[in-house]
Amino acid sequence: TVPLKRGLLMNSRPICLAVVACAMLGSNSTGQASLVLTSGLGTTHAGNIVANGSFEIGAPPNGAANNEYWATGTANTPFAVPPGWTTSGPASNQGRWGNDAGSPYRLAFSDLLSDGRAGIFFNNGVGFVNQAPTMLPNGSITFASTPAFSSTNGAPAIISQTVSTNLVPQPSYNLSFWVSGEENSTNQGNTGLSIMGFRMTNVLPGDPIQYLTVPNGFFLGLSHLYEYQFTPINPSLPVNIAFATWGHMDLTAWGGTPFGTEAVLDDVIINAAPEPSTFALAAFGFIGLAAWGWRRSLQRIRANMVRQVLAAWPSVPQPIKFGKSQSPSRR
Repeated sequence: TVPLKRGLLMNSRPICLAVVACAMLGSNSTGQASLVLTSGLGTTHAGNIVANGSFEIGAPPNGAANNEYWATGTANTPFAVPPGWTTSGPASNQGRWGNDAGSPYRLAFSDLLSDGRAGIFFNNGVGFVNQAPTMLPNGSITFASTPAFSSTNGAPAIISQTVSTNLVPQPSYNLSFWVSGEENSTNQGNTGLSIMGFRMTNVLPGDPIQYLTVPNGFFLGLSHLYEYQFTPINPSLPVNIAFATWGHMDLTAWGGTPFGTEAVLDDVIINAAPEPSTFALAAFGFIGLAAWGWRRSLQRIRANMVRQVLAAWPSVPQPIKFGKSQSPSRR
């Protein structure tokens, strides 16, 4: 066997780090399943794997008179479901798809729509909840235990889509969606807190609903971009995203107002996003490789300098060797 030299092992470490980093960048391994409300993800329409996320495909012509009712089950007409989406709602639901008029585009007097000229307005009667909500600074709403919601219309209005994240495998994904409220651009009469539900499957055990604040100019401004980073439980399966409201929330039982605003939804985006830790490891590996190359170059430069100095140095006389016959005599 050939013994391994310590110097060889030391010098090969940066190369090993770079190779491992490259391998991790190319891998499809997943981390622990999660769904985290965050901000600053920078989602983009390029690479969006949500179909018709801005509700532009098949949208009705401009103007409130041309709006279409979107919740399957409603008795109102004209009726149409945005392509790529699945909907449900009670017969009395008055949720509309479209805009109020020409540019600048709004719907139900919301803030300016985030993308394009069409959005989704829920408009589902009046909603109630059986316990007091607590709003957090990031817009999420918590309860002491699992809440029970009800609506004067008898059921929530829901719009959902199954998104094939399994066809774009990555360690994690970024999700964003824009929410505004009815009358946010006019004299807002719905001054109280209102609530919408968001549920994503295949990310948390039991697929719990996330409860979120509907912006109304008093809470979260005129509109708000909700952003989540998530990792699927089973990366070989898709995820399903669903948005729901129970109506203009009546929170008088908990010290609130009797008629909160209703949600307007737009610009739903999911982008595949490699894990930041992968990039960090890759950068560490490549830095190590660069440092190793710099060290080798420095060694070569030093060796060349020594050779040049020795070549330019004058000849050094050899020391005199004393033999027996050359030894100085003693006096």
